[in-house]
Amino acid sequence: MTFAWLKNIKIINLNFQNSKDLSDKGLFYISQSLEKLHSLQTLIIDFARCDKITEKGIQSLKEAIKRLKSLKKLHINFHGCTQVADDGLIHLGEGIQSLARLEDLNLNSSGCYHITDYGFGHLLQSFKRPFPIRSVCLVFGFLGRLTYQTAVHIGKGLGSLIQLENLDLRFHKCGYFKDDASETIDRFTEALEKMVSLKRFHHAIEGCTCILDNGLSGLYQTLSHLSLLESIKINCGKSAFILEVQFFKN
Repeated sequence: MTFAWLKNIKIINLNFQNSKDLSDKGLFYISQSLEKLHSLQTLIIDFARCDKITEKGIQSLKEAIKRLKSLKKLHINFHGCTQVADDGLIHLGEGIQSLARLEDLNLNSSGCYHITDYGFGHLLQSFKRPFPIRSVCLVFGFLGRLTYQTAVHIGKGLGSLIQLENLDLRFHKCGYFKDDASETIDRFTEALEKMVSLKRFHHAIEGCTCILDNGLSGLYQTLSHLSLLESIKINCGKSAFILEVQFFKN
């Protein structure tokens, strides 16, 4: 696959969902073509449940991302890529660090059950440089090795995104989160307090049975001080309740 003849293209959307044939070698050739598209502003790649993809393939993608200096929107879905572990997130973080114009980031790593706090820590380190980023969606699901340290990393990493307007964090059945770790709550609420531009906040913690009422109270208090906030959705699924609030301005 080559995109060289599309050198002026601004948007690419590639869907390889459920492909049993896409491997690291295929992703290498795709990445080689992508890195030549210096005008590209939007890149959406979906290789959910492509179980031949490993960190080696993600590393090839990283090298392409680093060269896309005009990129503003990056969506990558590697849900169910069971051979992707911490090194895959480290590679993505290194690629994201090079995107000085990035405004919209969406990453889905659900079902990559080898991923741990270590990988997420390195990924979220990439947010510590100045970004014009306005929208972040991070989806984690069925990652039994995550602990409250991932929430601490989220707080540290996202706290620097002062221009952020949309924040969507989804934890599905990551049962090891514990709300009795005060550092988790403190770090996360400190990060939210810095997001003075935040307008929409979606937080799903479905099936995370360790999250209890006292783990949410500090969150509510912080959200109440964000003057630009227009929409809140907090989904605890069957383990608690769904709260959805819309604010309409005159």
